[in-house]
Amino acid sequence: MTQILFADDADLGIIQSRRVAVLGYGALAAAHALNLRDSGVKVIIGLSSTTRAGAKAQEQGFEVQPLAAAVAAASVVLVALPLSRQVHIYDSEVAPHLAPHDTVIFTEGFNVRYGYLRPAVGLDVGLVCPQGRVHELRDEFVAGQGIPGLIAVQQDASGMAWEVVKSYAAAIGLTRAGVVATTFAQATEAALFSEQAVLGGGLNRLIQSGFETLVEAGYQPEVAYFEVCYQLEQQARRLGEAGVWGRRTAASDLAEYGGYTGGTRVITPEVKTQMKAVLAAIQSGEFAARFMADQNAGAVELKTLRAANENHVLESVGTRLRQLAPKTVP
Repeated sequence: MTQILFADDADLGIIQSRRVAVLGYGALAAAHALNLRDSGVKVIIGLSSTTRAGAKAQEQGFEVQPLAAAVAAASVVLVALPLSRQVHIYDSEVAPHLAPHDTVIFTEGFNVRYGYLRPAVGLDVGLVCPQGRVHELRDEFVAGQGIPGLIAVQQDASGMAWEVVKSYAAAIGLTRAGVVATTFAQATEAALFSEQAVLGGGLNRLIQSGFETLVEAGYQPEVAYFEVCYQLEQQARRLGEAGVWGRRTAASDLAEYGGYTGGTRVITPEVKTQMKAVLAAIQSGEFAARFMADQNAGAVELKTLRAANENHVLESVGTRLRQLAPKTVP
């Protein structure tokens, strides 16, 4: 049975009794660090103080040390480094300075799940994934609330890994909303599937295809953009508040009826078959291998795909309309 954990399920004192090294100081790492500090946790930032991010961390009152020194000074390490650089930096500047039973926490499980990064057997290894936009992690915390998240443990060398991870999640505010206990594999694979088949690739292609269908049939590009893209923000808000069924029934009878009859014509059984193929490639590691090979080759395929999509007419139309109404048009 799925465990959903809240504040009473975590002992905040555990993480408060330890020193946390946050490696990196991008938007996500900064939100973690600030929330930890506000929860009474001793935090050190692992980063060169000569970088812009390092200077910002110092300005915000954090002690900043080179990666190796920060890791050596802490017993809990948050790896919030760019995915493509993570393995090299971990192997060269993090792993040599970890002590037995130290806890290493990741914000995404890709490198651990697919074996590109292999923490030593004597370490505790956890995953803490806030579910929401980066700024919400900090904003909701400051407002006295929180956003939900996922937590997992890959290695429990000390017998305390789950308790440390739960305490860490509490310190950044996730247990205020609730965290789901899962595994590295499930969290990583589900996130990749969502990015490729639903919220990322699937939704983007659906929008582009809808836009192209209307424009090719003679509809004004601006009208097409408003109908297939602009309204998504409002629909997403309703979806978050009421779920799929609640969003459907909040619409007019005309929209609800059309959604049922048209949706099954567009999203056919073949779509689900292709989704299963996408998931199989994720589970087998085929997608991970393709991505890493492309990264190692200079991201040639990624750059080609990016170039093919960034010049789509949908983007130029959207840019023009966003200038007309920057606060309301997504």
